[in-house]
Order: sequence, then C-alpha cells, then structure tokens
Amino acid sequence: MTTFLHALRAEAIKFTSLRSSRIASLATVAVVIGAAYGVTALTHQAMLSGDVTAAGGLEPQSAFLMVLHYGQIGAVFLGASVFAQERDNGVVASSLLAVPDRRSFFLAKALSALAFGVAVALPAVLGSYAARCAVLDCRAVGSLTSLPGGDLRLLAGYIVYWSLISLLSFLISSAFRSGIVGLTAMLALTLAISPYLLELTSAARFLPDQAGAQLLLQDAPLAGDLGPMLGLLVLLSWIGVFAVAGFLSVRSWAVNHAEKGVGS
Repeated sequence: MTTFLHALRAEAIKFTSLRSSRIASLATVAVVIGAAYGVTALTHQAMLSGDVTAAGGLEPQSAFLMVLHYGQIGAVFLGASVFAQERDNGVVASSLLAVPDRRSFFLAKALSALAFGVAVALPAVLGSYAARCAVLDCRAVGSLTSLPGGDLRLLAGYIVYWSLISLLSFLISSAFRSGIVGLTAMLALTLAISPYLLELTSAARFLPDQAGAQLLLQDAPLAGDLGPMLGLLVLLSWIGVFAVAGFLSVRSWAVNHAEKGVGS
C-alpha cells in the first residue's frame, strides 16, 4: 500500500508540474465554459429576433449540451496524456525503476487518469451550466430533463461520462503503449466511427461511447435503448477489458525496451 501511495503521489506531482498538462486542463475548462456561454447567447438572440434558422436547430436552454458533447475531446486528451507524457519524453524506464511493482505503477496511473478526468469535468460541466444560467433564467426555462433527478442528475451523468472516458483513453494508450494510438482511437470512435455504425446496426449501442451516452439521456429510454444503468455497465465492461490488457502490456514491458521507446 505504501508503494502504491508513493506512486499515486508521484503521478499527481508529475501531472500538475507539467506545463502541457496544466495548459490542456485549463484550456478545456475555459473553452467549454466560453463556448457554452457563446452558443447559448447566440441561439437565445436568434430566437428573440425570430430568425430560427440562425439557431441552427438548437434550443437556447439545451444548446450548451452540444458543447459538452465535443468537450469530451479534452477529457480524452488528458487520459491519453497520462501515459504519453512519459512515453514521449523517454522517461518510462525511470518510472518503472522507481516503482518496480507494476501493479502499483499501473493502478496509480489509472487512478490518476480518472482523477484528472473528474478534476476537469467538474468545473467544465458545472461552469457551462452556470454560463447557460447567466444568459437565461434557469428557473423560468425549467428542467433540461423529464427524468427523476432533474438537471442535477443530467450534469452528474456528464461528469461521470467524461471521467470514465478519460480513464478508458488512458487504458487503451497503455494497452498499445502509445498515447497517440489511444488518443486517435478514442477520437475516431466518439466523433466518427460510432455515430456512423449506429446508423448501420443496433449493435453499435454497445460501443463504449454509445453505451456511456445513456447516462446523458434527457427523456425516458426508447425501445431498444440500453438505458442509463445497463449503459454504464457496458462502459465499465469495456474499461475492465482494457484495464486487463493495459496491465498485461505494462507488466511485460522490459526496462531496456522502455529506455529505447520500443513498444515491446
């Protein structure tokens, strides 16, 4: 346990001390909140002026949710960077020597990816909602969802989703020993492949991002939907699969190969 706590503390220090990590975290939060305010203001103004087409099919009260959808890019990047920051800087060997217990090493990094996802998701999601309320009277426009728990449940769903997607991004990166692979795979899946496959087959519902998106439902699940609980279980199953793959990859990574930046 002591080894694990030392490793976890080291991960936190490394991440917070890296300029790129701080910039990415702050930029994600700032861009999401700023974009949420801008999109809400523009759609609200379009509705007031009667120019519905200028709103681009968005409703002022829910326009910021589109920003949160694309804001997950920041969470994906942060998750992949937990692995890439050492892999690309060629200091993996030093970390492996400092923490010879590969289980502690891997678990510390995994929990760091999850924690960093939460740390970014909380201010980004809640801040975007506050930005929406700065433009609209949230009490007057009513709840975003018809489900029990109201807006609080929906916002919690986004925070959980971002956090788990950040963790999954790290796990894929560790499985393939490349932050670029993890980042590319997650972005391609969430932004292109998954939506396309969903149009072709209902089996795409079981892809990690589509399953996790069930946490973000605003209305009762339709026939064929997984629903929030099953969707969460499917996403956690994907995380479990890549957790095993990532640990096996890290466990078999020889220090001399890590020094050379070789993936085997």
